[in-house]
Amino acid sequence: MPTQKMAQGEFMMVTRWRKGEPLLSLSAPGGLVSFETVVQPGSPAGTASDMLRAVYAGEGAAAGYQKVDAKGKVVVERGDAVSPEERAANAAAAGAKALIVVNDGVGGLEEYVGESTVPVATVHRDAGKALIAMAKLGDKLTVKQTEHTPYVYDLTRRYPGQVPDRALVYKPSRSDLARIDAHYYATTDGAAQGCRSDADFSPALGFPEPEWHPGTRTEWVTPGQIWVEGHAQNLDGDMPWAMSSGYNTYDKGSTNRLNWFAPAIRPASAQAFLVFNSRWQNYMTFNTQAWSSSSDTSQMAGFLPWGMTPTHLQVFQGDTLIHDNPMSHDMQWKEVPAGNLPYRAVLDAERPGEVFRLSTRTHTEWTFMSDTVDADFFKPFSVLEMNYSLETDLRGDVKAGTPQQIRLKPVPSDGGTVPGKVTEVTLDVSYDDGVTWQKAALSRGADGYWTGWFKSAHSKAGGYISVRTSAKTDSGYNIKQEIIQAYGLR
Repeated sequence: MPTQKMAQGEFMMVTRWRKGEPLLSLSAPGGLVSFETVVQPGSPAGTASDMLRAVYAGEGAAAGYQKVDAKGKVVVERGDAVSPEERAANAAAAGAKALIVVNDGVGGLEEYVGESTVPVATVHRDAGKALIAMAKLGDKLTVKQTEHTPYVYDLTRRYPGQVPDRALVYKPSRSDLARIDAHYYATTDGAAQGCRSDADFSPALGFPEPEWHPGTRTEWVTPGQIWVEGHAQNLDGDMPWAMSSGYNTYDKGSTNRLNWFAPAIRPASAQAFLVFNSRWQNYMTFNTQAWSSSSDTSQMAGFLPWGMTPTHLQVFQGDTLIHDNPMSHDMQWKEVPAGNLPYRAVLDAERPGEVFRLSTRTHTEWTFMSDTVDADFFKPFSVLEMNYSLETDLRGDVKAGTPQQIRLKPVPSDGGTVPGKVTEVTLDVSYDDGVTWQKAALSRGADGYWTGWFKSAHSKAGGYISVRTSAKTDSGYNIKQEIIQAYGLR
């Protein structure tokens, strides 16, 4: 249970729970009796469900298997005479399909079992007494492995200015929580990781857990709590693609959708980053994350390791180049002229098509105004960003040769504000990676989205749709953006 100091003499205590489907569940047929397990470090992960006969092999020494048929479930008691690695190796050598270790000590047990070839989990000694009795009788047990949970609960209970005066048990109903329908996009199947953290404490701490993308997951969270989360895909061992959210809170009983790694991928910002677009006196910082997911419900800023891909930021005051960063997407604490003046930032970014099938190249220009800020610290300012919404599958593809409806929405970065009103939005599409472009008509909706229609009849399955967009305001804030291979065709 973490604690945070607040105002003088005050403090905050928070209880935090994270719960998904167990990596390994153990129960008697029919589910009338179940055992809580702890999967051990080094145990292989998998997804399977088996009905196995239980046997008892003592403390797990090799001699304990000579009188039992271990081709089923094996239950042993922990003892110092046999190491965790030996127990796992002996069970595997005997042909066991899984190994359950009943702790002989107090509480839960977690030990490294080496690079085991069979799943290994532990059970508390109190529940283990019944399990050992079942194993000695040769009863059957249902063993279910779930490598990637289809649901997650992230729950908190806050105790401002007090020590908890009740048991640390939380049993909310679904109507007490907020639901998130999380969609994780990916152009190829692969291992990923992610976590969600409550933002009562700074920095917010979380422990990444294994995920599999593409896929969907139902996630339940405590409403009213401020959350921040991040996920990462490792499409190439040297080039992990990470995505972090802004600070989000959800209403009780609400249903929300989050689209992680969803096209069109383009530069954008999130509040979670410590370096952001800001001004203090006559010093300016400009920072955007080059590989960010389009979303109108949460800021999702994505990035690749520094210096791994061609990334080039230039910042101009009027026509004068004041900053040139040929290695990355940021300008930090640059002295600029005094007064309210026009600026333009230009970002070019590329990533290898053999690793990243979509959004292989982007070009973005932001035009904005910035004035001297008379303050004791940097104050953030927003520029225009463009959100994209096109109904694709989880691989970022749409069907070739069919009419498509794409929605565009110019929005302020970082959840801030941009002066004035948007007066014009444009859209061009290309099927030859930007060699030629076709203009698409747009209509403005009441929700701030501009909707365009086009038919992908000029390409076939396996091709791509590139987009070129712009938005203008009546206050000098504009954006121009080009995304090569923004979407795929199937």
